[in-house]
Amino acid sequence: LSRKEISRKDRKNELEAINCEALSVFPDFRTFRLPDFTLYCTPQNKTMSQKKTASIFAKENYKWMLIGGLVMLAGFLLMIGGKSADPNVFNKDEVYSFRRITLAPLLIIGGLIIEIYAIMKKPKE
Repeated sequence: LSRKEISRKDRKNELEAINCEALSVFPDFRTFRLPDFTLYCTPQNKTMSQKKTASIFAKENYKWMLIGGLVMLAGFLLMIGGKSADPNVFNKDEVYSFRRITLAPLLIIGGLIIEIYAIMKKPKE
């Protein structure tokens, strides 16, 4: 091992020996940086079950997102089809039907609008 590698290992071992409670850079999540690696220390008095992560959206927002996704999926499913049994025959009525040209795109746009609403909706407190 080179002198530089030994020096890095010594620094890392010294940092691992430091009690994380002694570092007071940030009150809840402390970081001590060296040029080659970062040691993250969390307070020892909190366990994983005690930590509460804040969700970006409320439960109601996720319900609206699911509804919007299902509406878009219905639009895509309505667009499926139109294949002819004979490749030499073009069935204009089947390809350009109301269902594929009008209804399906409207459902997809409606689903996107529902998704935008779900993202922008403020949760009730």
